[in-house]
Amino acid sequence: MEGQFITPLVISKRMCLNTPVVFLFVAFFAWIWSIIGMIVALPILIVLKIACDETKSLQTLARFLGDLDEDASTDAEKT
Repeated sequence: MEGQFITPLVISKRMCLNTPVVFLFVAFFAWIWSIIGMIVALPILIVLKIACDETKSLQTLARFLGDLDEDASTDAEKT
């Protein structure tokens, strides 16, 4: 219960990630690689999110994965 629901919920709120995406990512990697997959799922998701944030053509995917810093993006558009 804790590993499948509570931890993804807390991590998603703290890291500003989409909660269902975190849950599905952890479940998918747990299915593929068992316990090791659950351990590496979130770091892989965070690296993917950062890469999408920094790549202009993947900004839509970054917004889907989690909250893109709206203040920074609106400030950049204004200048």
